[in-house]
Amino acid sequence: MYDLLLPRHVRSLEFAALDWSTGRPLDRLPAAPIEASCALADPPLLLGASTPLFHRSVLDFLRGLGAGNLQSVQVALRTPVAVLDDWHAVNVVGTIPLASFVLELPPVGIFALRRQPAARAAMAASAASAAAIARAAPLPRPTALVARLAEGRHPLLIRSDVMAQLDARFNREGNGATVHRVRFDDLRFCDLYTGVRFEALMAEAAAPRT
Repeated sequence: MYDLLLPRHVRSLEFAALDWSTGRPLDRLPAAPIEASCALADPPLLLGASTPLFHRSVLDFLRGLGAGNLQSVQVALRTPVAVLDDWHAVNVVGTIPLASFVLELPPVGIFALRRQPAARAAMAASAASAAAIARAAPLPRPTALVARLAEGRHPLLIRSDVMAQLDARFNREGNGATVHRVRFDDLRFCDLYTGVRFEALMAEAAAPRT
């Protein structure tokens, strides 16, 4: 099973016009360091958009678990207090078709009550696509720890067991609430982050394969 891995959108981030969102490997990486800046004195561990920036600790953690599909280049991240060298621009190589795992999504009941109506609506709107996927020949079961979704705008995916390990390692309790230093969410809420609704992803996934 896979969930969305969500780099934080930082409006003040200024970064080279790189688009590493397709999941294709790069034959040649740019020279390090890549210059970037943001107005935050303490940037999040994951930030960016089409080209995400991973903190070294997250990158090392994923590689330590066996993620061998992460091409990276060190970034010189200029903040109001210092130039930080612990962030890397990351190209996540490889895509996973939604149809290869979507029928195993957990039940809507796992979500907080306030989120369940939206998840149910997403499931209802994509029921026909789900039925088509169920009728088609099954795809190979994906195993990558982290990858790009093949459909839509290719958001980042994290395997659910790896998500649990990231959550335990980097997110912590503070003042009665969880401090989310690394963020995740279920694919049924993808429109909140990518602007593409779940049913659109499902329709693309259910289209005849060429």
